[in-house]
Amino acid sequence: MPFYYLYSRIASNKIVYMYTINSAERQHLLNLGWQGGYTFVNVWNYPAPGTVPLYRSFAPGTGDHLFTINEQERYAAGYTYEGIACYVRP
Repeated sequence: MPFYYLYSRIASNKIVYMYTINSAERQHLLNLGWQGGYTFVNVWNYPAPGTVPLYRSFAPGTGDHLFTINEQERYAAGYTYEGIACYVRP
């Protein structure tokens, strides 16, 4: 399934990047003026053999998203864990 890549300039010197498998979330962000929406890579929305979870966390203070396969890193300081974004091959 497609893993969409989007970006938005939130300040003159700051660009925020976002990745999602959710086509409704992709369209919502495009409607808000985000750019991109391209397929970045194909991923799985279920734990296929040989894949690991890709965790998604959000930093409300900066608007940044963190994507990681590291279970501990998903709880990085300043980030709120949002769940599994998809499954990827390591």
